[in-house]
Amino acid sequence: MRQSCKVLGLMTTPQAELLKTLYELEQQLRDGRYWRPRDLGAFRSSHHAMTLRKLVEQGLVERQGESGNFGYRIAQAGRSAWNLVQATSKLPSVAFIGGAAVQSRVMDLARLAA
Repeated sequence: MRQSCKVLGLMTTPQAELLKTLYELEQQLRDGRYWRPRDLGAFRSSHHAMTLRKLVEQGLVERQGESGNFGYRIAQAGRSAWNLVQATSKLPSVAFIGGAAVQSRVMDLARLAA
């Protein structure tokens, strides 16, 4: 749980949007398919590919294929992280604002999610 909170505290908006898209595709189709960046709404696939690469490095997304022709799908850690995002989205906004350092926000999220 704590690792998921740490990842959420460091996730950028584009990363969260792609994670959400992969999560929703899996929930709708449940076929374990790997998706290309263009399938995920990329207009400039290099930007999406870079964002997806970061999610792979964080362990939230899995990658398959050869250079230039990669496919991506959400990993178990990504599903857990997105479930945590959904659970904490019901918290009041004051739980997330106030200029706290990233580590402080991570600790607050971990406490709230426990």
